[in-house]
Parts: sequence; structure tokens; C-alpha cells
Amino acid sequence: MEMPAERRAFCIYPTPVSLFYPRSRQLSPRVRVFIDWLVKVFAEKRSADPTP
Repeated sequence: MEMPAERRAFCIYPTPVSLFYPRSRQLSPRVRVFIDWLVKVFAEKRSADPTP
């Protein structure tokens, strides 16, 4: 089944995302909250995506 043209215009292709931080230092609370938020958002998007 092909996607309608209206939806194809708004298709976003998956792009890998990586977060790097020094292991030898403690993360600031702001960075920790940001990382936790990103993990939650990407997990929600992944579970809502019907494609394999």
C-alpha cells in the first residue's frame, strides 16, 4: 500500500542519534534530565511507529 502524496511530503527518514559525555565526570542534573527526556521521546515515537 502506497502512502498518500500529502503524507509523503511530511515523511521524516530515521536518523541515528548519539549522545556523548565524559564517563569520568558526573553529569549535571540538566544534562541528565535532557538525556532521560530524549530517551522517553524516542521510545514513544518508536512504539507509535507502525513500520518495522
